[in-house]
Amino acid sequence: MNNRGMNKLNILFICTGNTCRSPMAEAIARRVFADKGVTADVRSCGLYVTESRAARHAAEAVKLYGATLEGHVPRGISPELLKWADICLAMTPEHKKHTLALGGKNVYTICEYAGGGAAENGVRDPYGGGRGVYAACAGQLHGLINSAADRLSREYKSEGGCEMLVIGCDHGGFEMKTELLQYLDEQKIPYKDVGAYSADTVDYPVYAKLAADEILSGRADKGVLICGTGIGISIAANKIKGIRAAVCNDVYSAKVTRLHNDANVLTIGARVIGFGTALEVFKAFFETGFSGESRHIRRLEQINEIEKENTEK
Repeated sequence: MNNRGMNKLNILFICTGNTCRSPMAEAIARRVFADKGVTADVRSCGLYVTESRAARHAAEAVKLYGATLEGHVPRGISPELLKWADICLAMTPEHKKHTLALGGKNVYTICEYAGGGAAENGVRDPYGGGRGVYAACAGQLHGLINSAADRLSREYKSEGGCEMLVIGCDHGGFEMKTELLQYLDEQKIPYKDVGAYSADTVDYPVYAKLAADEILSGRADKGVLICGTGIGISIAANKIKGIRAAVCNDVYSAKVTRLHNDANVLTIGARVIGFGTALEVFKAFFETGFSGESRHIRRLEQINEIEKENTEK
């Protein structure tokens, strides 16, 4: 993802003592936001600060994600911090409740904001637990922050930002693509249309390649491709290294392929489902972030290795 045009935001992570969850979230967010091109300043604080440094296991856990807690000094919540913050992400509903009472604005639980659960869900306090407990907490935060970064990119991009979406089709998908473009225009979602531009017979691999080039170059983050069944154009796109295209003609598949497979291209069958269903599938795909769970990262790395081996042959 590359959102160089996104407006800069101030994001505040909040927990109890600012020794475990919120400093881990701050450190991981710095790394994730940098990797995804999200323009944001991040800080963390605690509602009841008594310790003088971050927990040792917390410092070890964030290293798993290329982050560091070196130099972190726990700090308490303050009117100045709340005034500074554009968005407050609390670890639990209780933290959210107290932050709102103190005058915080745009306050969410991190699960709520990232789409990782309802507002009443929270990130469990690892304080007093062993190394594995802290590692599990860091893994949960990493997944939530990845999803939060995707949401931030969608909602706070400026008019000068890069094109987020590329869309293409063959003749079988032309009519549905036209309807989807109207929706994108109404919602002011930036996109690049790589064709086809009529219902005249064309070859779908051409448009799969054009869309893939936009994603791999960084000019687009995700793509949607439409043909008669969604299958042919998906096969073509998946021949291109770095593309993970998923045929989704239902909402559940669209959500899960983002959560588990980090798919970057949605393909739809215009002769399989109507536009109403297709629009719900599209929304589910583009509004769902990758979970970031270690088991899914491991499997994606295995896919990358298979891809690499076959490229080298």
